[in-house]
Amino acid sequence: MKKGLLILFVMAAHWVWAQNDNELWMDVTASKELAKKLNLGFEAGFRLDSNFRKAKILYFEPDLSYKINKYFDVGLAYRFSVVPNDLNANRLSLFGSADYDFGKLAVAYRLKYQYEKEITGKSDHALRNRFKVDYNLSKKVDPYAAFELFFNPEAGQGEFEQIRLLFGLEFNLPKGKDVSLYYVYRNKFNIRNPRTSNVIGLSFGFGEIKKRKKKKKDGPDSK
Repeated sequence: MKKGLLILFVMAAHWVWAQNDNELWMDVTASKELAKKLNLGFEAGFRLDSNFRKAKILYFEPDLSYKINKYFDVGLAYRFSVVPNDLNANRLSLFGSADYDFGKLAVAYRLKYQYEKEITGKSDHALRNRFKVDYNLSKKVDPYAAFELFFNPEAGQGEFEQIRLLFGLEFNLPKGKDVSLYYVYRNKFNIRNPRTSNVIGLSFGFGEIKKRKKKKKDGPDSK
């Protein structure tokens, strides 16, 4: 019985993978404390799509965040994206986040507004709501999961256009470094060309990221 269920699960996973577009996301992040409660971050990423065969985007994103208290943060970020054989884009984001720990279990919520504009003048707005949980399994590894919902305030009366489900493992390395391996299921809907994607991601973290006793780093943006 168990063997049969396992075979059905593998077959279903293979069918889902074959039916959707598959992407590979890779990024490097770093952070630096500028002053008490004020932090400077940086992320550089590269993505492949079309089943890992085509370069999709290369981006660079610095951000500045301020810790209001032990539970709340606010900040802003700027992203410059290079899109091969297409149009480059600039993105400005404003975000606020809240997190709370229940022992080894941490829960977090982030609200982000982003405005992106291509060099042609075409623009795009999105309001992103993300819920995240992570568990401090050991000193070396922390599993985490997240759900994110995208809302387009410009579409008619406004409508939801994308969901993302993320599951990952973060491996803690010496001197504040870490490596994260994650999977993202992404579904875009209520748009001209709906699409579903499977994403495999790899993230490297450097800098003054403290060990999570009460606070986890934000993690890959599914961004």
